[in-house]
Amino acid sequence: MRPQPTPRIRSTSPVFLILGLVFFLIGILANQDTFTWIAVVFLTISLVAGGRWLRKRP
Repeated sequence: MRPQPTPRIRSTSPVFLILGLVFFLIGILANQDTFTWIAVVFLTISLVAGGRWLRKRP
């Protein structure tokens, strides 16, 4: 049997970071609260997906 592929959560973190920064920039430049809140959500997902701070320390 083939081993199950491990999920690549860490590789998605930079994608959400870039999306969050782009939406934040659009929200600031266009003065749109919706884009700014979407950016906050994407940046939070990026922190949770790629953060080592969530792991327990030995």
